[in-house]
This record gives sequence, structure tokens and C-alpha cells, in this order.
Amino acid sequence: MHWKIFISFSLKATVTPPREISAMTGIKPFTELIRGERDSARDLPRSNLWTVRSTGQQGDSVAKHWQTIEQELVSKIDIFRRLAAEGSAVLTVVVDGPEARCPPIEIPPSMSFFAGSIGAIVDIDHLQ
Repeated sequence: MHWKIFISFSLKATVTPPREISAMTGIKPFTELIRGERDSARDLPRSNLWTVRSTGQQGDSVAKHWQTIEQELVSKIDIFRRLAAEGSAVLTVVVDGPEARCPPIEIPPSMSFFAGSIGAIVDIDHLQ
């Protein structure tokens, strides 16, 4: 297949610094930036940013990607609910590929429940 999917979960603009979020949750993030900290690939972040990403294989379904991060996120749902309330939370499904036809994007019920429970926005990005 010529497309890839991944899921990212981000906490943005939190009062709690990203490194403290990592310590509180015990989760190693994909991105951990304090407001104003340099990132060579992007402009300076305008707010704190903490992100984890799925680790599924190219062509895996949304459900399989969700399974790679579900347990560590759901087990800390109370922490994420509190952190989302002090900033914002976004659960993003990214579908990237050259084909005009987008593969099926089926959101598993447990993923919807997690997003709804913490007040996260669900964003679906189809890149070509």
C-alpha cells in the first residue's frame, strides 16, 4: 500500500511544563517542548507542547495504531483530563499518501471514549 497512517496525541498550552507531564505519566513523548524552546525542524513553539505518536506499521489501520498507545493513555486518563483542562488536547489521525482515494478511517470506540472523556478535539488530516 502506498499510504501511511499514524495517530498523535498532543497537549498544548498547558501550564504544567512538558517535562513534568512526562514525569507524571511515565510516558516517553515523541515531542516535549517548552514555550520558546528551539526545535531545529520548526519555528519556536508559541506554547508548551507534549506529544506521543503511535508506532504501527505502514498501512496498518487506525485501530492498530490506536492499540500501540491506548493502554498508556487510558491508564492515565485522570491526569490527561486535568492537563487538557489547563490547555488543550488534540487526538490527530494522519493519513498520508499519493493516492487520490483515502483509505477507510474508522475510529475505534475506545479512542472516541478517551477523546470525549478528556475533552480532546479529534482532528483527521489527509495529506497528499
